[in-house]
Amino acid sequence: MKKILAILVTALLLTAAFTACDSYEPQTPTLESTAPDEVEETAPQDTAQSYTQLTQWNYHATYRFLPTSIVEQGDYLLLRGAVARDTLTPEELEVARDESAIEINGETFTHTAIDTEGLMANDRLYNALTGTEIFLVPAFFGEFEGEDIRFRMYDPSGQSVVYKKTELYMEVAVDSATPIEIWRPVTERMEWGYLELFAPMDASARMFSNSSEYEIPDGFPFDGVFDLTFDNGRCIHLRWNQF
Repeated sequence: MKKILAILVTALLLTAAFTACDSYEPQTPTLESTAPDEVEETAPQDTAQSYTQLTQWNYHATYRFLPTSIVEQGDYLLLRGAVARDTLTPEELEVARDESAIEINGETFTHTAIDTEGLMANDRLYNALTGTEIFLVPAFFGEFEGEDIRFRMYDPSGQSVVYKKTELYMEVAVDSATPIEIWRPVTERMEWGYLELFAPMDASARMFSNSSEYEIPDGFPFDGVFDLTFDNGRCIHLRWNQF
């Protein structure tokens, strides 16, 4: 009798073991566990990007405020964007020449030539994917010529400049009654390069919410950059320059 019970117990244990082996399924990794970076990249840019409150403007003369979004908040407008510049430094140009390439706004431009015609050598940059070409024209700042040299970026027509965004993301609150000037670019080619002039037009910041009252250029406000004037931490004047 004991032998029969032992045989039955052994058979039951073997049956349970085989059943457990048949029911096991390997765990398949989820998308979140294998590629968290891909999931994060789907988040909206405004949600992921943090902005610093802008209360003064103390950047180089070649820097501007490049708007990316504008939100109306009662009597105020919240302007968000990046600090950008329309020039390369001598160090950046030297890197572009040595490495034959430079990155501008996430795109790779190849250094193609140095145009020796005219009084000054003009470097050129070319993007093979988009066909975009950029001309670099020397520009001087500071009290004495040659003291602070930068290289302004133009498109081939010379009618508009190219802005390189920095990693500085800012926001500024502006009263809807704050004065704003709109300047259209007028560029004339000179022997030494391009002379950039502007034709001003006065208006009001209320154009953000009611543009029908004013003669607003196409592309306002995102196809241009702002100059901001502050007084005691408050923005008291804006000037918009069209690309």
